[in-house]
Amino acid sequence: MKTACEQLFDGSLAVGAGLIKGAGRGLTPSGDDFLCGVLSALDAASRLSGSDLSERRDAVYTHSLAGNPLSNAFLGFARKGLYAERFKALASALLCGEPLEVEREAGLVVRFGATSGADWLTGFSLALDRWRGLWS
Repeated sequence: MKTACEQLFDGSLAVGAGLIKGAGRGLTPSGDDFLCGVLSALDAASRLSGSDLSERRDAVYTHSLAGNPLSNAFLGFARKGLYAERFKALASALLCGEPLEVEREAGLVVRFGATSGADWLTGFSLALDRWRGLWS
């Protein structure tokens, strides 16, 4: 995962996403949930900065697709900036909420699915941090 993230954030989006997709077990593998978080972060960064990040978002999306139709659907939603209600509430709290609201909403996201919410939040926060220059 460390090598994959180095590639994703500092090297080749295609290689990084390709190494992460499908990693882990479950209804939606952890790697796929992580990549949904990355795509959501790119959407948020685009909205915050007014920058067109569609090329980067499309590259991550294209190289994230695998044989899991459910994961592919979630990746497609994330690519389009469509969030599950819990993730949307967290994004809203991050933008204009109080610290306790952010903490509460993050807790709800982390408890989503077996590990899906935690994996999404990890991808989301890591992408926003590592690609800070895209939105700040």
